Amino acid sequence: MLYFRYKWKYLLVAIFLLSFSFMQTSYAQDSEQTPETKEEIGTQLSEIKSSINLGEKTIKSLEKEIKKLNGNQSKQNAALIAAAQRIKLAEIELDVIEENLKSLLNDEKIIKNRLDGTNIEISNILGALQRIGRSPAPAMVVNAGEALNSARSAMLISAILPQFNKKAKIIKTDLEDLIKIVEKAQAEEDLFANRLEDLAKEKFRISQILKTRENEMKIINAKLQKQIETTQKLVGQANSLEELLKLLSNNATLTNDIAEQMAITNSDDAREISAAYANLSRKQPAILFSKARGYLKIPASGVIVRKFGANDNMGGKAKGISIITRANAQVVAPIDGWVIYQGNYLNYGEIIIIDAGEGYSVLLAGLNKTNVKTAQFIMRDEPIGEMGKRTNNKGVSTNAGISRPTLYIELREQNISIDPSLWWREQNRQTING
Repeated sequence: MLYFRYKWKYLLVAIFLLSFSFMQTSYAQDSEQTPETKEEIGTQLSEIKSSINLGEKTIKSLEKEIKKLNGNQSKQNAALIAAAQRIKLAEIELDVIEENLKSLLNDEKIIKNRLDGTNIEISNILGALQRIGRSPAPAMVVNAGEALNSARSAMLISAILPQFNKKAKIIKTDLEDLIKIVEKAQAEEDLFANRLEDLAKEKFRISQILKTRENEMKIINAKLQKQIETTQKLVGQANSLEELLKLLSNNATLTNDIAEQMAITNSDDAREISAAYANLSRKQPAILFSKARGYLKIPASGVIVRKFGANDNMGGKAKGISIITRANAQVVAPIDGWVIYQGNYLNYGEIIIIDAGEGYSVLLAGLNKTNVKTAQFIMRDEPIGEMGKRTNNKGVSTNAGISRPTLYIELREQNISIDPSLWWREQNRQTING
């Protein structure tokens, strides 16, 4: 009787072990594509990026939409600003998705390690049970010693079974959690791909609007042409970025002349200021820069890693702030103003210098490409360039090194660098790490 009871319980254990083995095998097959390291997550996301291509139908639809804007500068400006805002939101969401995937990967590793440990433990017990099972059933009336051994084996199985039952519940929970993690990771990857497609659409929209606008502005008047020629001569005379900024500020005759026409509103009333910014056909600042405290927009999504006045790692103090951005992040104008210089300069990558009037200027350095021209008036939130995949700004040193794109922003008043922290819109300020 003991022998048959033992055999029945042993069969239950064997069924459980086989089930556990099958569940693990099934999970392993389902998760063959699950990345094991952060590097592999990066590779997998890069593969998703490379697979994003706008279909012919989408491109034709966007081209048709943009064609309707021809000749209407106000609508073109509105479309540019709206597209840039959507890009910024998509970039923020992409950062969140990547962090979620890293967290899911960490949770998965913890559970898999726990299952691996349980698997080894159960395999050892299974081996012992198999050795017990190889002994034939004893004829109790013939050999009392063998009957005693069988009784001991049955008692051992009876003691082990409750532990197996407990482990079975833990393993079942872990496997269910793993399945949920895999499903969540897949959902995050799908969302990542969708946001990348949104990003591609908006960047295509911006490029087409800019191309249309450029064709409409081919005839540049003599005054603008003269300003461009003057700027090029000044660039050749400057030996440093500091020197270039001073020369350009002192000779920004065109922008100073236009700035004297006064901003759209001189009021401090928030509603009037909002209305002035809502005028997307404007060709001069919505407000005077001296009244723009709290209205500047941080030009790119990212994290501020060096603030004004911090150690610049070159024996001095930072005259601006440095932001680590996503690869190929969109850069927008932080404020209304005139471009007094754009182009590649020394080891700062592509730079844009904006004259905001009243002796104020804003420098943006480290871009990979720009889409504005010297003497052009640009509006706050208008897309003006794009970051690269790595830093192009070797003139500014941060702890991130050269592996991450770094945007450098400097605000100047009468050729003196000032702290921009109080000028940003409150909801637009990002956490400062150092």
